[in-house]
Amino acid sequence: MEMQQALESEKFTLRELTAAINNVTVPKNRLAELKLFEEKGISTTSVEIEYKDGQIQLVQDVPRGDDGEPLDDPDRKLVTFKALHLPVPASIFADEIQNSRAFGEEDELESLQDVIDEKAEIIRQSIDMTIEYFRFGAIFGKVYNKKGVVVLDLFKVFELKETDGENTIDFNDDLPTQMLDVKRDSEKHLKGPKAKAHRVFCRPEFFNEMLKNESFYKAFDRYNNGEALREDVRRGVSWQGAFWEEYDEKFGDKDPMPAKYGAVMVPEGKPGLFLTRFAPANYNETVNTKGLPYYVKSKAKDFDKGVDMEGQSNPMNLCTSPLAVRRIKFTPKTEPAGA
Repeated sequence: MEMQQALESEKFTLRELTAAINNVTVPKNRLAELKLFEEKGISTTSVEIEYKDGQIQLVQDVPRGDDGEPLDDPDRKLVTFKALHLPVPASIFADEIQNSRAFGEEDELESLQDVIDEKAEIIRQSIDMTIEYFRFGAIFGKVYNKKGVVVLDLFKVFELKETDGENTIDFNDDLPTQMLDVKRDSEKHLKGPKAKAHRVFCRPEFFNEMLKNESFYKAFDRYNNGEALREDVRRGVSWQGAFWEEYDEKFGDKDPMPAKYGAVMVPEGKPGLFLTRFAPANYNETVNTKGLPYYVKSKAKDFDKGVDMEGQSNPMNLCTSPLAVRRIKFTPKTEPAGA
């Protein structure tokens, strides 16, 4: 009975739990830290992208059931992207509350709050990691789920060749000009205003090759009297009009960077290029409301043996110009014979 009374209190409604999980402070993943993807809640479960002559625009979302504006130009193509549904179930058993109750205290409300907060933090971190994994998928043009199934192929959707978004760096040839060519290829596919900057995520092997390159070394030797070379520069360095940083994170057993690439160059500060949209949860209370990044709902277990919880997020992560992202293969420098 005490458990049921606690759950019926204002603190454990869908509104309160959802507000709490959206305010939890947790360590951010790299793409989230950079705010590369523009986040917005939508009231529908899908968004439409208008594609014509290499230009891709986001079509304004409308409430479910409303008509959108018709497209008069027959050459335009409208592509619909649906949000992915990420439910995360969790359970709290009565014994967890019993065992965490302070000695001599009978009130379960505070103990239940502590356990729910702990579960909510785990749920949010799991969702954050998944969204980060999906965002890297969008950067590389193919979003994979946990089972390795492609749930979104941007090259196929926009009828593009994956190889048109690739560059190859040969560390046996002049490096600066090759780096500039990669940036030029990125800029060529950016319609409208140019990006404010470019960032490159590099595998350790690729970053090592850069550090061994003479022109790269000399550039940094001149920079601040060589201070950058005396420090650990893997966290990032500016060179040839881009910011280069080492990236070697894994999500469980998942590598967010396809093995065939050594690095990837992404434009930064280009509105509408990288999008994250959050659809509403599939609860009665949230239909046709603006989507939030996270939701949490709870209910008592049968016979009041504890609490069942569900956290969820319904994101879609898109790159609206896949060829503006340059996926880089590389050829290592060949050491001279006898070296």
